[in-house]
Amino acid sequence: MKPQSFSSVSVLPFPQSDACRAPDERGVYLVFLAVLLVPLLYVIGMAIDSAQLEIDSLRVQRAADAGAVVGASLIARKTDPEVVAVARAVARDNYDRNVLFYDPAQLDQYIAVPALVTSSTLRVTAVTRSQTHIIGKFVSGEDEYSPAGRAVAQRRPVAIAIVADVTGSMLCPSVGSCGSYGAPAGSRKIDALKVAAKQFVNEFSEQRDFIALVSYSTYLSTSASQYYKHRVHDYPLNQDYSDVNFINFSKTNIRNKIDGLVANGGTNIQSGVLGGIDELMRLEPMLQAQTRQDASEFLKVLLLITDGSPNAYLGDISKSVYPQSNVDQIGIPSGCPAPTGREKYYLYPVRLIEWARQQGILVFTIGVGQPINNSTNFYQGGDQSSSNDNYLRTYFMHYLANSPIAHVDSNGNPLPVPAAEQPHASCASSYEQLSNTARGEYLESPNANDLQSMLQRVALMIQMRLIE
Repeated sequence: MKPQSFSSVSVLPFPQSDACRAPDERGVYLVFLAVLLVPLLYVIGMAIDSAQLEIDSLRVQRAADAGAVVGASLIARKTDPEVVAVARAVARDNYDRNVLFYDPAQLDQYIAVPALVTSSTLRVTAVTRSQTHIIGKFVSGEDEYSPAGRAVAQRRPVAIAIVADVTGSMLCPSVGSCGSYGAPAGSRKIDALKVAAKQFVNEFSEQRDFIALVSYSTYLSTSASQYYKHRVHDYPLNQDYSDVNFINFSKTNIRNKIDGLVANGGTNIQSGVLGGIDELMRLEPMLQAQTRQDASEFLKVLLLITDGSPNAYLGDISKSVYPQSNVDQIGIPSGCPAPTGREKYYLYPVRLIEWARQQGILVFTIGVGQPINNSTNFYQGGDQSSSNDNYLRTYFMHYLANSPIAHVDSNGNPLPVPAAEQPHASCASSYEQLSNTARGEYLESPNANDLQSMLQRVALMIQMRLIE
């Protein structure tokens, strides 16, 4: 019997009835999508509305802050209506610059800026219009919201010691290399300093503030009379502090003193800093004698201006050497490596500033000239020749103002300040130790004609503070 062959056998499909056939599901997903689309659009619309409200709130808050800051700086120099008008104009301008897609001619419809001056305080409220869509239709029933920004700035009284460089290099041109001292009058650094300093004085109130002018130049001996001959006062000192006009300074008098500055000699930053500190240390007993009600509100500021590196110093400070000084004994700490070469020109001012910070004095530094900041140590030890005295030592100037240079890693995260940018740890405080100490700022420009804008920036920073 032959075996059966299966090569020709075919398999037929199993017949299915319509009742067993799977339904067509292609339209089901469209239904699901349509059902989900409504809440999805709702969520997206809510997110857009919320983001717009947040953006409008930030914009109007910035406008209020700007108006309060600038307006408060004018208190006591202008009438209350003038202060309010400036605050409104600044707030509106700030808002105008940060908002797109609206008609500037209708600015009044987009922002309102009520402001109020009380004593030394300016209160600014900025209110804008913000349109919503989803939130207004489905949540609150209101299509328009009114985000508001509120700021309160206080014009605090200040005591400032302007410590001005009147060294020979200030006779150099305002811009460019010096060559020999002898640029035409009107185009020298000293001329730019006078213009800027007088404008700076105009930013303050004779009734509210106190300004002293200290000039410094060459090496000073230990003779107190020689030390003090380089000091320029607004008024003669009264040891009993009974002269009311000593604190209510005359702008005319101090502007005349500024016009009388003469440039010559070397750069003894330590002597200038000492003179500035002495002036500020006289403030408290004077205020007590004057029974000023705002005595506790005074901000003491030392403003150091220079165009180069220190090339002279006084040495240790003590009242036995400078009996007229208000500064306690200050020298080099025992654990500090003995300064070599020109390092002492830097370290002695650093020690004075360290003491000044402990007395609550805020320091700002301004440099006019070409910087050197590529050295491997704080004193720029590899670059200490006298031929470089006309260059600014950036690390040194930043440290005096407690204003470290920002360093970040590749991801933008802040890094510690390198040791090369600060004094030896056993000689003075590190930036880390000064992290809770008030910081000033170091401003720098190779053009002395920029002094005016830099000093105006300092004036704005020290005159007012946002308290809300």
